[in-house]
Amino acid sequence: MTGGRAGVSRAAAVVAATAFGAACALAVGGLADDRDWGDVGHYEVFADRIRDGEIPYRDFFVEYPPAALASFLAPDVFGDYRLAFKLTMVTVGLAALACVVLALTRLGATPVRAAAALGTFAVAPLALGHLVLNRYDLWPTALLVAALVALLAERQRLAGALLGVAFAAKVFAAAAVPVVAIRLFRTGGARAVRTGSASFAIAAAACFVPFAVLAPGGVAYSLYSQASRPLQAETLGGSLLLALDSATAYEANLAAGLAIELHGTTADVLGALTTVLQVAAILAVAAAYWRGPETQERFVLAFAASIAAFVAFAKVLSPQYLVWLVPLVPLVAPTAGLVATAILVCALVATQLEVHGFDGLSVADWAAWTLLTRNVLLVALFALLLRTLARPASQLTAAAP
Repeated sequence: MTGGRAGVSRAAAVVAATAFGAACALAVGGLADDRDWGDVGHYEVFADRIRDGEIPYRDFFVEYPPAALASFLAPDVFGDYRLAFKLTMVTVGLAALACVVLALTRLGATPVRAAAALGTFAVAPLALGHLVLNRYDLWPTALLVAALVALLAERQRLAGALLGVAFAAKVFAAAAVPVVAIRLFRTGGARAVRTGSASFAIAAAACFVPFAVLAPGGVAYSLYSQASRPLQAETLGGSLLLALDSATAYEANLAAGLAIELHGTTADVLGALTTVLQVAAILAVAAAYWRGPETQERFVLAFAASIAAFVAFAKVLSPQYLVWLVPLVPLVAPTAGLVATAILVCALVATQLEVHGFDGLSVADWAAWTLLTRNVLLVALFALLLRTLARPASQLTAAAP
């Protein structure tokens, strides 16, 4: 392709959108599946209470950040909340897909590369199952990939605002901040950093401040309840302990909290260590990005690696968090991008399988080992992205023109 704007054909975009819609209809927990999956009923209770005049964080506890409420309220104007919520997520997913198309166009992607990226996004609902449409994670994911496109277009204010709202919807977006700051500095200097930072702060504050004024204690407790959560069973450390328990080498102490948690000294130590490792991994990505030249391809790679670091080493890792990686990893330039995408798809399938092995506080042996395998795949995905980022830019086979 010549020039950075060869883009994705309209026909390819339409085919991808159609395939994504079909996957959303046919997947487990999809539009054609009326079973009670996921947290949708929980969201509906929030929406009903807000509609009745109650104020979140003040009149009832909300474990989610303020911008998440938009995705709960949007379906409440329709009669069938569950179906309306799924349709809302399909719409948000299509918006994220449109952003992937724009990113591929900015990168001057070849038809093969574009087909691989769009195809991966389209089949994700089939690979991940009910976790796609019955959780709200497509909402912050769409905001995040929209921020990425704005950064590729050097729209600092728009990028900062989108990233700020994404952070206010789910805090994982903060993992991209170090890389974004480097990108802004290199493309626009200190002024661009100030502009992007101000937009981020204003957008995030617009979401948090009204609730902080009305219910400062409630907002503070919501943030504290998330930050102080014990090691979750589905994390890297948690899956290791579950596998050891399955092998009778350790006795896992499972408890119900905001998710299934592991208690005890060993779990607490692992939780602390993985948090340190998570921060170190994010900073390692930023350092590797800083040491190399500034190109569109390296920025996309670093952006995806930052989110992969957050997921792979998180102390809290619910299975739907893999949605965050679906639009980002396939954007990475071949050949590393194709390998990383294959690893991601395997991790998606493993996640859909392992969730069926949890029955209350009981975890089947096969699920424990499947979960550990999934988490090893996530670590391998991160390691591949970081290693590729640390290589000379000339070794990226699809460097930006």
